[in-house]
Amino acid sequence: MRKQVIRLVGGSTRKGRVGCSRGGNRDVRGNNFGINKSRVTINPTLIRAATTLQSIHYSTSTDSNSKPPQTNSSKNPTSQTNPAPNTQPNSGKNPNPQPNPQNTPPNLPKINWDEYRRQHQALQKKPKEDKEETPLIRSNKGYYSALIIIITGLGIATYYMVDWLTPKAPLPPGFVKQRVVVLGTGWAAVSLIQGLDPELYDVTIVSPSNYFVFTPLLSSATIGTVNERSIIEPIRDMCKGQYNYIKGKAKSIDLEKKVVTCVSSASKVVSNTIRTPTTPVREGTQVVTKAEGENLSEEDSVQKVSAQVIDKVVFSLPYDKLVVAIGAKNNTFGTPGVVQHCHFLKSIKDVRQIKEKINSCLELANLPNSTEEFKKKILSFVIVGGGPTGVETAGELKEFLDTTVAQKFPGLAQYGTVTLVQTLDHLLNTFDMKIGKYTEKEFGKRNINVMYKTRAIGVDKEKVIVEKEGVKSELDYGMCIWATGLGVNPFVTLIRDKINQATGTSATPGKEIQKNKNVLITDPWLRVQGVNDVFALGDCASIEHQRLMGHCVELFNAADKDKDGSLTLAEFVAEIEKEKGRFPQLEIIAVKAQQLFREYDKDHNQRLDLAEFKEVLTKIDSQITKLPATAQVASQQGEYLSRIFNAMTRSGGKMENFEAFNYKHLGSFAYIGSDRAVGEFSNKYTVQGIGAWWLWRSVYWSMQYSWKNKVSIAMDWMRTSLFGRDVTL
Repeated sequence: MRKQVIRLVGGSTRKGRVGCSRGGNRDVRGNNFGINKSRVTINPTLIRAATTLQSIHYSTSTDSNSKPPQTNSSKNPTSQTNPAPNTQPNSGKNPNPQPNPQNTPPNLPKINWDEYRRQHQALQKKPKEDKEETPLIRSNKGYYSALIIIITGLGIATYYMVDWLTPKAPLPPGFVKQRVVVLGTGWAAVSLIQGLDPELYDVTIVSPSNYFVFTPLLSSATIGTVNERSIIEPIRDMCKGQYNYIKGKAKSIDLEKKVVTCVSSASKVVSNTIRTPTTPVREGTQVVTKAEGENLSEEDSVQKVSAQVIDKVVFSLPYDKLVVAIGAKNNTFGTPGVVQHCHFLKSIKDVRQIKEKINSCLELANLPNSTEEFKKKILSFVIVGGGPTGVETAGELKEFLDTTVAQKFPGLAQYGTVTLVQTLDHLLNTFDMKIGKYTEKEFGKRNINVMYKTRAIGVDKEKVIVEKEGVKSELDYGMCIWATGLGVNPFVTLIRDKINQATGTSATPGKEIQKNKNVLITDPWLRVQGVNDVFALGDCASIEHQRLMGHCVELFNAADKDKDGSLTLAEFVAEIEKEKGRFPQLEIIAVKAQQLFREYDKDHNQRLDLAEFKEVLTKIDSQITKLPATAQVASQQGEYLSRIFNAMTRSGGKMENFEAFNYKHLGSFAYIGSDRAVGEFSNKYTVQGIGAWWLWRSVYWSMQYSWKNKVSIAMDWMRTSLFGRDVTL
């Protein structure tokens, strides 16, 4: 009889390639024996199946003396334990011969399908030991992940390599470095000095703090989730020996001579002095050495030595460019008793004071003679302010009470309460409304008392006096934290008054160049208005953008290319793109240019006349808002100013030739306790919950300037998770 053949592949031939269905050709059991749709690629299963056919016993043959091929028992153990039926040659003809199709080649053996199924199942269950693959790319998903990692790494390496190999513009002959004095070591100042080119500038940094503080984790440091040493960076480490740091504070400034006068923060005890204890102390007093005081009697010497401490040294620094980045003070809004009885949260010193106060409250409550009333009072924590700082502090304190205090001070956690006083009707007013609602819901679950539309009007030694809708009440507290408002720095007031006096506008109220009493007003290039070569960044500055209406006719004539007295859509869009660097407010509406054009095209003639153009500019000017006083704004300002300084010195151009500062909001986070956080990004996308907490940690960990702090913070988080917080001082 004629032998049958199994067709391993199928499909139609089109344009010179094998075609098949989307999932490939399948047998009756659903196993894929197909060929790839886009190229001829044989499935490994198909190769194994074809190879296995050689070991299958054929059931019939035209030659009665033919012998079936021997099965490879080492590769197919199932053929020995379960031999296939009908393996003996058939001496006679097939009683039910099947018709032979015309396309079937003659003289081919018939397949034993039962044996084939057994062989195929054995191959499917056999571990894939013959694949030479690395564990990283066992699947397509792993392969693409590895590919993305490699491409990202190559991209980063290429960026830095190109930046390193790109030749810089040569400096002119006889070039002398400009003297840049930076006041402050906060976000703006650190971002600036990290970006300045040491080949171009001689930089001197003056600040009473010889370290940079990562302020977003201050709340975590107050309860020991992270160590306060883990969130500070020594400023001299960040200078890398290229810049000079002086520990001191700016005291006065001469705008005409370009000299800033500072007073040192360092002091020491003098071994001998010629001054008596009654001599008034004044700055700059000369120190008398021991050799000069040898003629003094022992009694007089002891008396004078015990009374004398060296005065803080006054020094002057000339500058070519002065950058003021001293931040802002705490604003108490004139509330009586705040300075005397409340704690603030802006520095490491504040963190240590709060930790000491919390520890004192716990130890007092743990005394054997403490009454329940006293325990409730001393373990009542009041936070004034419902912004990110207040919310994070309230969440951290409540988590501390529910976990650490409950474990290490048995019986005291039930007396601990956290109260948040908020003047508005919701929390986190700078975030999206649904984030505020989520935070309020979580605080409600954890019994954090939030008092909305309530204002603190006074603080005494034991109570916070609050007012809500005209009704006054009192809150007992063991510790009160004031976490709202930014006040003016005294040196900012000094500069503002000197500028107004120098310009002759101080005697005309309302006409001063520097009108704002809390900050220095700058132009879009961060230059302080009314004075040359003085720049202000961060919380002590506010940008005053140029109003488009003041340049209305100029912009209209520049955009009207065909001089027909109207603007087409193309002319309008082109002018917006052209002037974005000069007027940063145009960046906001650049993506909505077509929508604005159609909205103010009143007569629907596909053109804007001058009157319609004025209406558009008025709307754009009305959308200008003051930048928030956040670390993100200050950091971007420092990075921007360093780029402008470097480019301006090398090119010799003016600042007006460069794009003005344009803030780009990347997102904000707030930790609300119990492994929960909230976040908002620039596209108004919001996150909350545990996932947001992981993202919050990841982002803040990656923002550390040194690997030392990255390792320290990671170890602090791990230590807290494994062993809890340390409540000792």
